[in-house]
Amino acid sequence: MNIAIWGMGISGVSTLKYLTKLNQDKIFLINQGEPSEWSKIDEIQNYISAEYCYPEQQATVDLKHKIDLIVLAPGIDPQNSFLQEFSEVKKICEVELAYSQINIPIIALTGTNGKTTTVTMISEALKSAGNSVFLAGNIGVPLCEIFLDEIEYDYIVLELSSFQLELMDTFRADIAVVLNITKSHMERYKSFDDYKNAKLNIVKHQTAGDLYIAPLEFLSIETKAKKIELTKNLEYDFSKSHLVGDHY
Repeated sequence: MNIAIWGMGISGVSTLKYLTKLNQDKIFLINQGEPSEWSKIDEIQNYISAEYCYPEQQATVDLKHKIDLIVLAPGIDPQNSFLQEFSEVKKICEVELAYSQINIPIIALTGTNGKTTTVTMISEALKSAGNSVFLAGNIGVPLCEIFLDEIEYDYIVLELSSFQLELMDTFRADIAVVLNITKSHMERYKSFDDYKNAKLNIVKHQTAGDLYIAPLEFLSIETKAKKIELTKNLEYDFSKSHLVGDHY
């Protein structure tokens, strides 16, 4: 398969490392600007020759009919004019790519606010119970990194953004959590409903044995998972907490 990694930031480089380790596919890299000017070009060239690195505009000419799959970085707007030249090519995110090779329980969380704090607390709680935990996703660690070490993990905890969730095809979380959804990223979405629906993709492939935890307003979505309402904890004195902001 001919795979293009579009966007050579943190997730793009991690995807490159993972795919070159598999050594199963022909890989092309696409990014803004000339490859010699890419911020991570020195690291990239440890894994792939410069001849497979393309600026976006050149890629639309040289690769238009050669690509079978695009792994799109979260920072790349799907409406990118150069990307439109590949409208018939399937596009997924790095998390979806890695997920296909994972058989570890996954706790995935999204929301407009509070994601990083909450996934960090979940991860630390699991570690305190004696588990080995891989914390990844929008928090800044690509999921592909799990294949680049020799550690066996008990759980994966993922922070997921709407940009990642809109490019999921088969991803399923054993436990999916939606903290909140308020108006945000309107530079990328035509409406709030488009943004909300991208977030709610987190439950799309859940099964009857899974859990979906969310505030009541987001529990009406159709899913086979068991639904649990996320409500405020009225029994705990949050004035004693070191965490700022609203607490649930």
